[in-house]
Amino acid sequence: LVRCDATKQSSIQRIVRRFSPDYIYYLAAQSSVRQAWLKPVETIQVNVIGGVYLLETLRRLNSKARVLIFSSGTTYGATYLSGKSLDEEACFKPKDPYSVSKMAIDFLARLYAHVFGLRVSVVRLANLTGPGQSTLFSVSNFASQIAKMETSPRSIHIIEVGNLSAKRDYLDIRDGIRALYLAMKYGRPGEAYNIASGTSRALKDILQGLIDLSELKGNEINIRRKDSLVPKDEIPRIKLDSSKFRKLTGWRPKIKFRQTLKDLLDEWRKYWRQAK
Repeated sequence: LVRCDATKQSSIQRIVRRFSPDYIYYLAAQSSVRQAWLKPVETIQVNVIGGVYLLETLRRLNSKARVLIFSSGTTYGATYLSGKSLDEEACFKPKDPYSVSKMAIDFLARLYAHVFGLRVSVVRLANLTGPGQSTLFSVSNFASQIAKMETSPRSIHIIEVGNLSAKRDYLDIRDGIRALYLAMKYGRPGEAYNIASGTSRALKDILQGLIDLSELKGNEINIRRKDSLVPKDEIPRIKLDSSKFRKLTGWRPKIKFRQTLKDLLDEWRKYWRQAK
């Protein structure tokens, strides 16, 4: 592991010159929609400027590295109001600073591939979740709260939530990692690929699934909405069409969503039991 400040071009140049990488996954990002409203400048600096620094470095060095730039399914934004599953040709209508930043680096990466011949492709990801995820994100936050409750003797517990009616396409991180490997191997320069499960799930159903898997009874848990957890101008529904990527690579999700929730809950159980 080598530290690199993605907001400083000299830092990125130093790393690329030192290692002359054959494969680059640009994962540096401020990746929370809610945080993007709180820190829009930081979000743009890392997600856009940092990505451009990388692209410029590769251009100047005439690099032949294969590069994967990480965009997001949220770039389609208000286009989701059509109610259809969206493929890669759907219109971008971002609704928050995070999605705007991802739209920008998405466009720029593909331009650098077409204009300068860089071997860059783009992946537009659904919501990844599973063991290891930060509590900045709803599903892991729910699992952490429930696992912590299981270690407490209280008769009534409260879960704080945001908007439970929002629907998202959730993909297990382990299926996601397989997809990213295949995207790097088979992705064509200048092309973008949706990577998603193809199923849209409401947060209220996911929370209920975690409660069903818990050691607590349903009547022991009270759910309380907290307005600070609701993103501004939230996208009500996200569902991606990943058939282009599946046809290219043969990839399919393998892990059932219930297993994803169980593994996430088990990880937080281990964490809170060790913390006691």
